[in-house]
Amino acid sequence: MDGRGELLQRLKRLNQAQFEEVLFRLGIDPAIIPSQFAEQSLRAIRVIQRLEQETEGFERLNQTLAESAISIIGEQYIGYEI
Repeated sequence: MDGRGELLQRLKRLNQAQFEEVLFRLGIDPAIIPSQFAEQSLRAIRVIQRLEQETEGFERLNQTLAESAISIIGEQYIGYEI
């Protein structure tokens, strides 16, 4: 399992759409997280603080970040029609 610092860095690297999807999948109320106009690092810290209150919070975050769907959200698709 990744530690607090590693999870924080991974959250800070997410784009806006990915971050919002992580919040949704974790069931974190967006009202307790600073708005999308706040710095990503501040938002990530609040998510970490929220998950510290749960017994399995970091494990759930680690599993969510590992999902392949998270990595492609918000990415531009450049490809060819088959």
